[in-house]
Amino acid sequence: MKKLISLTGKYLTGVAVAAIVVIGGFASAHATDISCNYTNPPSPSILVSSLVTVTCGPVVFSNFQIINSTDPNPILLNSAVMSGGVIDLNFNPNFSLPTGGNQDFVLLYQATVSQGVVVSIDGSIGGSGGTMTENLCSVAFSGTSCGGTLLAQVTVHSGTSPQPVINNLLIPAGGSLYILKDVGINCPSQPNGPGCAVSVFGQSWHIVPEPTSMVLFGMGLVGLAAWGRKRLGKK
Repeated sequence: MKKLISLTGKYLTGVAVAAIVVIGGFASAHATDISCNYTNPPSPSILVSSLVTVTCGPVVFSNFQIINSTDPNPILLNSAVMSGGVIDLNFNPNFSLPTGGNQDFVLLYQATVSQGVVVSIDGSIGGSGGTMTENLCSVAFSGTSCGGTLLAQVTVHSGTSPQPVINNLLIPAGGSLYILKDVGINCPSQPNGPGCAVSVFGQSWHIVPEPTSMVLFGMGLVGLAAWGRKRLGKK
């Protein structure tokens, strides 16, 4: 009996060690920086257009559109980086205005996931005089109107910390979110003022695996341990 208990203990210890190794490997994989892949053209600091596709881990960003623009300057995607399960998209609107001026545009794009994930998203805008209203929709926008469920809306201003757009949203494998950013700059009139400028606005996606996959993984480990104990009990 003591020998059986000893063998069972050693077996379960082995299962626990294997579980720690697997989970540790999963965590370390998500803590590693992943370079996002660009297409059309394959480089950062690119002109935002419908030809651009950006793949960051399990998320593909596509169908970029600029509408209702009063900004005469090109709008650029400066960078897209995934680090530790967080995807950061940074854009440059090239806003630069004298006092009393204003400019505006709307940016639309789609995010599709290749595996089930839970995401929390926040947004920010830098510079001075800038405002960004962000909308997340369950289906594609028609112009600037959400054709389905409006999942979230938030407005952020220059000089404020990133603010949450939506928290803990489950997106199933193959599912999509549709994003609309209304970005503008309104420079108040100030005699001999320095003017206003915005050179960056962004969005961060905080990603974790969907709970279902983690539950199934845990159930598999429990089943493996039970099977091992049953085998040892027959000896």
